[in-house]
Amino acid sequence: MVQPAQLPQENQNAKGFYPTPRHIAEKMLSGIDWLMVDSILEPSAGKGDLAESVLWKLCSGPQRRTDLTSFDFVEESDGTRVRKTTLHPEKANLDCIEIDPNLRHILTGKKYRVVHDDFLSYRGKKRYDLIVMNPPFDRGDEHLLHALELLELHGGNVVCLLNAETLRNPHTNRRDLLRRRLEALGADIEYVADAFRDAERSAEVDVAIVKAIVPKPERPSVIMEQLRKEAEVPEYAAPTQTFVAKADFVQAIVDQYDFEVRLGMQLIEEYTAMQPHLLQRIPKEGEKFPPSPIMSLTMGSPHARNNDDATVNAFIQAVRSKYWEALFTDERFTKQLTSNLKDELHSRVEELRDYDFSVFNILELRAQMSSRMVSGVEKTILKLFDDCTSKYSYGEYSKNRYLYDGWKTNEAWRVGKKVVTPMYGRSPFSDWNGKYDPTNHHVRGHLGDIEKVLRYLDTGNTEPVDMVATLELAKAEQQTRKIKLTYFYVTFYKKGTIHIEFHDQAILHKFNLFGSQRKGWLPPTYGKKRYKDMSPDERKVVDSFEGETSYNAVMDRADFYLVEPTQLLLE
Repeated sequence: MVQPAQLPQENQNAKGFYPTPRHIAEKMLSGIDWLMVDSILEPSAGKGDLAESVLWKLCSGPQRRTDLTSFDFVEESDGTRVRKTTLHPEKANLDCIEIDPNLRHILTGKKYRVVHDDFLSYRGKKRYDLIVMNPPFDRGDEHLLHALELLELHGGNVVCLLNAETLRNPHTNRRDLLRRRLEALGADIEYVADAFRDAERSAEVDVAIVKAIVPKPERPSVIMEQLRKEAEVPEYAAPTQTFVAKADFVQAIVDQYDFEVRLGMQLIEEYTAMQPHLLQRIPKEGEKFPPSPIMSLTMGSPHARNNDDATVNAFIQAVRSKYWEALFTDERFTKQLTSNLKDELHSRVEELRDYDFSVFNILELRAQMSSRMVSGVEKTILKLFDDCTSKYSYGEYSKNRYLYDGWKTNEAWRVGKKVVTPMYGRSPFSDWNGKYDPTNHHVRGHLGDIEKVLRYLDTGNTEPVDMVATLELAKAEQQTRKIKLTYFYVTFYKKGTIHIEFHDQAILHKFNLFGSQRKGWLPPTYGKKRYKDMSPDERKVVDSFEGETSYNAVMDRADFYLVEPTQLLLE
C-alpha cells in the first residue's frame, strides 16, 4: 500500500491524493470508443490531471471536439511567437467529484464542473457513458464497487486505477466481492510496476488498470407484462405538490425533485422497452437497421433521439432547471437577498441545470451567496446613500441632505431624518384607476431593499416588523401616511413621491457613518482617537458632522457603531 509523504496540516484530507501520471493516463484511456461517449464522470478528480487527459482525448481522433480548445499566440522573451492552447472544460459533458475543498477550489478555478464532494455518498440520477477514476489507494475497492453500482441500472464503461495489492491480496470481504464482480464482468486488468516512481508525488507501488464494461440491462415493459396477465392497470394518484411537508425546507424540495425525476425516468424506460413493438413497419429478416418507431419521445439535442440515456439526461436537465428556478423564487431561500442578488441567481439557472439538485449543491450555493451578500448589500447601502444625498438633490428632494465641512472638501452631506424619493414605477397608486395598493411587488421590492440594508447595519438587533402584513393592513384601511416599518415610517403621495422618516436614530446615524466614511468625507482617524486627541482639522470635521457629544457617544458604543458588519443574519 502507498505510504504518502507528510502533508501540510491544511492538506491532510488529501493524504491519499496522487495525481495521475501522464503515461498512466494514456494507458487508462487507450482502447475507448470515444464516438460512443457522451457523458463522463471523474469521481476523484484531485486537481484535474486525469480529467485533462480525458479532454485531450475528446479533442483528437474521429470525434474531434474542436469547441474544447482555443488558440492564442504568445510572444516569448526572445521575440518568437509561440502558439498556446487553452482547454475549455466547461464545454465538455464532464462532471467531477472531489472531497478535498482545496482541490475543489483548484478544479472550479480551472472551470471544471464539480457536482459533489464525497463520491461514496453520491446518488445523482445522471447517467454516464464512462466513469474514469484514480481513487484513494487505501479505499480503491470501495470506490470501484460504488462506480459499478452506479452503472448497473443503465450500463456503461469504467476505467479505474487501483493499488495492485487490492486485487492481488483479496483478504477482506469487500476486496473478495470486487474480485468476483470483475470476474463476472470479464474485466480487463493490466498491472504496471512502479507506476508512480517518477510521478508528481512519487511512491513505490504497483498499480492495476481495470477496464470493465457494465452491460445495459434488459428493460422489460411492466405494461406489457400486465397486459399479458390481463390485469387492470390501477388508477394513478398524483402526489400533493407541496414543499412544506417536512420541517427541513431544503430536504423537502430535494425529495420532491427526486420523485419527479423517478417518474420521468420510468416513463422513458417504459417507452424504450415498448419501442421494438411499435415500429412503422414489420422489419425484414436480417435487416441491419430496424425501422423507426411509430411514436417518438425526444428531448434535448438530435443525438438524444437515438439514445435513451441522452434523453434521460436531457429530461433531468429540464427538471433541474425547473427546480432551481422554483428555489430562487421561494422566499424561504431568498428572503435575505437584495434584488440585484436575486437577479443574479435567476441568471444562473441555465448554468445550474448541469448540477444535481441536491442538498449538498443547494447548501454550497447558499454559502457562495452568503459570501457575496456583504459586497452586494454594501453596494446597495451606498446606492441608497447616493440617492438620498446627491442623485436627487433638487426641489423638495434637497431637504434629504445636510451639508457639512467634509475632510479636505466642503462637498460633504449626511442624510436627514426625513427623506423624499421619487416613485419611478414604484407607485402604490394604479396608473389607470388611481386605486391604492401598497402591496404591489415594486413597492415591496423597493422598501424591502431599504429594510435589508438597514437590518445589515443593525446586525439583526431590532425585532423586525412584518412588512408584508403591515402593507396588507394599510391597503385594507387605505392608510397612506406614517406606516410604521422596522426602521422608518413611510408615506405615499399621489403626486409621485415616497417620504421616509427614520424613527431609529441610531441606525440613521450608523447609515450616515457608513456612507460618509466610504466617501472619504470623515477623517481616516474617525473612531480611532478620542475627541480630545484629535488634531484641529479633524475636530473641525467632526464638529461639522455631529459635534463632540455625539462623537463621544459613538466611541462609547464602538461595538455597535465602529465594528464592521461582516455577515448577514441568515435564517
